[in-house]
Amino acid sequence: MKPVLSLAIILATCRCAWAEGCCEYCGCQAPCRKVCRLVCEVKQVPKTTYDCALEEFCVPGKSVRSTVCDECGHKHHVYTPTCGKVRTRTKLIKHETFEEKVAYKWVVENVCCACAAEGAEAGSEPAFRAAAP
Repeated sequence: MKPVLSLAIILATCRCAWAEGCCEYCGCQAPCRKVCRLVCEVKQVPKTTYDCALEEFCVPGKSVRSTVCDECGHKHHVYTPTCGKVRTRTKLIKHETFEEKVAYKWVVENVCCACAAEGAEAGSEPAFRAAAP
């Protein structure tokens, strides 16, 4: 019984708010109805581009082994690097940029009958269409 009563109270409150609401477009306290309005937005859309860059690096040559004696007469092997070769490699570079794109969407608004009629006649701002019941 309590859920039915609370549901009835919620519905009655919503009904009163519907009848006494103010217009979202002009702000008047007239009876309102729901309409759809076309909204134009500019969105920032990420765009990824790639580029190539050359990078030089060294590849060491083969090491030469030589034997060296210390003061005590012990032999040690020493490896001495030889000249390296210069090589080039291509690196991929990623660039992130943002483009501005125009996007449209429909929003539902509560407007008075005068604003809805004005938008329907003008065909421009505000572009309203009656919402489906």
